[in-house]
Amino acid sequence: MPPDNIKIIDNPSYKKLLEIFSGMKSFSQIVSFLELIGIKNASLSEAFSNLPEVQEQLKILYIPDKFNGYFSQVGWVAYESLNVDLMQKAIELADQSKFEEAENLLTDYYNEQTLQWLLITMLGVKEFRNREKLAKLAKEDYLAERYYACVPILLMLIDGLVNDIEQTGFFAEGTDLTAWDSIAAHSSGLQELSKLFRVNRKKTSTEKITIPYRNGILHGRDLGYANKIVAAKCWAALFAIKDWAIAISKGNKNPPIEQKQSIIEIFQDFLDMQNLKRSINDWKSRELTVGIDVPSTGCPDDYEKYIPERTFAEFMLYWVNSNYGKMATLITDYLDIPINKKAGQVRQEFGHIKPIDFLLISINDTAPATTTIIATLKYIEKDEEKTCEINADLIYMDEAHKATLRGEPNGMWSIHQRSFNPIIYSNPV
Repeated sequence: MPPDNIKIIDNPSYKKLLEIFSGMKSFSQIVSFLELIGIKNASLSEAFSNLPEVQEQLKILYIPDKFNGYFSQVGWVAYESLNVDLMQKAIELADQSKFEEAENLLTDYYNEQTLQWLLITMLGVKEFRNREKLAKLAKEDYLAERYYACVPILLMLIDGLVNDIEQTGFFAEGTDLTAWDSIAAHSSGLQELSKLFRVNRKKTSTEKITIPYRNGILHGRDLGYANKIVAAKCWAALFAIKDWAIAISKGNKNPPIEQKQSIIEIFQDFLDMQNLKRSINDWKSRELTVGIDVPSTGCPDDYEKYIPERTFAEFMLYWVNSNYGKMATLITDYLDIPINKKAGQVRQEFGHIKPIDFLLISINDTAPATTTIIATLKYIEKDEEKTCEINADLIYMDEAHKATLRGEPNGMWSIHQRSFNPIIYSNPV
């Protein structure tokens, strides 16, 4: 665990960026001086021309510490996936002593689109996958303002997820929620949040609370917990735990052996991450009319490349032809399974149903990496022709099988098998 006086800005990756920028800035001054005395090099001048922009970008490195300084004691902490512009706006409001406005801003961030996107990214944590169904139910309750229902579920998800990874729960004293070179898992982050959420609540109260005290809520003492701000803080904690879990999975419990990167590579990684976050914030869904903008049915070649509808058509074609190996390459649940086991498992799940045709009803881009397709499926099961409606969830994934922004290079669309569970488990053989 890092010492309490170590800040997020002291994280090795942040520190290295600042040190390298300082060196580049000094070198750029030398280049400028050489240009003044007539010694010019076009390549060097071009390389350092964007330093003012980079310097502006680097200011965001100081935001997590400022954010935690203001908000960690009221139930919010910075984490890798949290919108940087949102944190900055909250800090600006706090600077003006407008703490209620700042908390309202943070609470409103957890809307349908944000939850849809961040829940998809949580599939990158294997310990979460068995909990996805409960998380989706909590989302439905949250969006319907049934906070009395979603808060206890979220507290259970938070505790169980950490328990599966760390063998002690999120609310247990002594659980280590830190990791090397992490924002969420910094000692000022989740570790502080755990202390706050597990405060012992000994008296029954009907007063509204704004912090999700686990003890008071689940033991029936804090009866005024059912409100949006408590629920939003639970969501924020869950998504921060996702970033902690990813850091742990990368071996960040202890400092790794340092891998050398060039100055350009380090800056490019940093800028790429900021550009990706901005692209996610600027993303807008397509407005599509089935039968006009896209064919209502057809073979894969009838659809444009790199769009989810084409992947859905490919999947249906493979299913019609009983090509279970190819089907497996398009199903999220089978991407991490050894190749020799994929086809057999898909055959076992899907083989008793023979699709005939499909008809698209609607296409809804629900998040930067997800699209839901509603379609009518005509199929044969045990020599009987049937028709049903399916909701197919498609996810855009990178080469590591993690959700990423649609259109990013080397990505692919895949289908969530649970989209088909109602029919493939209707009468299994």
